[in-house]
Amino acid sequence: MTFRLSTIVLGKEMKVHKRLHNGQDRWLVDGRINGKRQRQQFDKKSDAEAYAKSIEKEPAINSWWAGLSISERIDIHAAHIRAKEDGFSLLSSVESHSVQGRGKSYLKRMTLREAVGDLGRKDTKQFRVLKPRDPSGYLGAIISKGMSKSAAATCSSVLRNFRDYVGSTKQVSLLTVDDVESFLSVGGIRKKNWSAMTRDNYSTVIHTFFSWCIRRDYIKSNPVTKLDRMNTQGYDKEILSVDECIKLLNFCYYNHSEVLPLLVFNLFLGIRPSECRRLYQSDLRWKDNEVVLPAKQTKTKRRRFVTISDNARAWLELIEFELPLINANHKWDDFLRGAKKLLNYKKWPHDCLRHSYCSYGLRYYEDSAKISLQAGNTESVMHKHYIRMVEMDDAKEFWNIFPKEALKKAA
Repeated sequence: MTFRLSTIVLGKEMKVHKRLHNGQDRWLVDGRINGKRQRQQFDKKSDAEAYAKSIEKEPAINSWWAGLSISERIDIHAAHIRAKEDGFSLLSSVESHSVQGRGKSYLKRMTLREAVGDLGRKDTKQFRVLKPRDPSGYLGAIISKGMSKSAAATCSSVLRNFRDYVGSTKQVSLLTVDDVESFLSVGGIRKKNWSAMTRDNYSTVIHTFFSWCIRRDYIKSNPVTKLDRMNTQGYDKEILSVDECIKLLNFCYYNHSEVLPLLVFNLFLGIRPSECRRLYQSDLRWKDNEVVLPAKQTKTKRRRFVTISDNARAWLELIEFELPLINANHKWDDFLRGAKKLLNYKKWPHDCLRHSYCSYGLRYYEDSAKISLQAGNTESVMHKHYIRMVEMDDAKEFWNIFPKEALKKAA
């Protein structure tokens, strides 16, 4: 059986035949193209007719081919031969390269401003003048995953600085390692002289952001992985001496007694300042002599407990308090301003209270597993920063700072 189509190629008619081949029905397209006989077999009639109709495009293809330069024709021919030798079509190789190679055709278009996004803002009375905003982009994603407000604020500060330095309208897919390196070396939009440690921390934030962009198909590779490793110098944590601890406790008791529990939690229990503010009265187990921190209230999102030392309990029993403290941040800031003047510090040493706990605790108990567990650190961190920071006599004196003797010294 023969079917004739109206498809004419160079004055010749293409014919579609139905024929029996190896016991099965096959469809044969037969005709001449450019003086040469062309025959193609198909399993379905629809495929055969589609092929015959496609021959109509031959004049247009010839015209396109004639418009190419000799070098372009050579490249296309060479690519066709190479693809055929490797067992795939030229089109499939181009599509594969677009996805897996350097091509950007399958990456989503996204500006740096859109990708960084916003932490959002609620419609509260405190910010009545400002319009509420919904969380968006990467910053919105880390909020939805439960990152703490302080950690999210740090990420936001770094990424907004990077965004403004590089250009908020720049496509994320066009960012390079040079953009990141320039941002870190120049010091961001304000050209700050960042330390190697700060630059290393900021590069970690940007690395995490780009990893998120890869998962969202905004970029193909992470530019930060091509950065040279920062040569960060080791440093010792700043801690308070025993005398400074005594002065601080006395000053807090007589002038800022409302935040005395926060000071004791931070200094004698090693609880992070942010974790102290999230403590509730039910977290204090006086009978068991411990503070239990639920996973949702800790930085590491892991449940842990801290034993209340004898001297810590003595200081906590000096006043009545209810957790969480009302307006704790404001009261704590007032206390620190006075503490800096008292101890003659121009700038309050970062996390020095917690560092003191780790240093004196590790020296006194000689048990890194115990101190790291209660502080919410790893043993490697303990060995790196706190080993043998103080003498044993000072450690013994630290754990014997009781109100009776300390207040007597102050008087």
